[in-house]
Amino acid sequence: MNNNSFIRLDLLKKRRKGIELEDVLFSSNKGILRKGIAIGSSFLIISILICLGTFIQTQIYKKEILELKEYTLFHDNLKSQINAGLTEIRSTKRFNQNIANSIMGLRSISEIIYELGTLVPLQSKLDSIKINKNKLNINGNSESALNLDIINTFILGLKNSPFIIKDTVTLLNAKSKVSRSTQISQDTELKFNIKADLISEYINLNKTRINKIKSPGLDYRIQIIKEEGLIK
Repeated sequence: MNNNSFIRLDLLKKRRKGIELEDVLFSSNKGILRKGIAIGSSFLIISILICLGTFIQTQIYKKEILELKEYTLFHDNLKSQINAGLTEIRSTKRFNQNIANSIMGLRSISEIIYELGTLVPLQSKLDSIKINKNKLNINGNSESALNLDIINTFILGLKNSPFIIKDTVTLLNAKSKVSRSTQISQDTELKFNIKADLISEYINLNKTRINKIKSPGLDYRIQIIKEEGLIK
């Protein structure tokens, strides 16, 4: 034999001819093997390409995720800065509003004195005005034949004053300077003493009198906060 291939013997050839059977085809398996290898290789290549594509796509997704993470961190930092800025703005606004309320709530002694001056009748005058916290004490005198009427007019004016609590206005005494007795005289100088309680909250009062305030210092401060839009 010239090659390593072996000879296949068909021992049943004559028997098949006798029963008219076709010859068994002894063909080589190489073609089938090649076809199987080709098909398997195709599936393998396709699988490799799919895996490679999946790997590449995964890497792209990872890169995009990292980029998105950077943007997310930037967004979160920016959001934190904005929130911090808003918090500071709100805090500053509250601080300014508190200052404005404090200024609007100031009690001006000159305003009270001016108010009392507008209430005093022409026939009388005030000798002293004492203010201790919210307590007001007034000493004055009247020189008129209508002393009692003048004092009553002054008391009514005090009760209607926005600076004074109405029910607290009280005439403590009224004495004639001549007789120095508690007997009230109608034709002599009459000295009187009145007490009252001042209001404790001035914010609403100053708002209603914003264009009538006579105290230059208080008026200047209120005009500033008014221009800033802090008066509500």
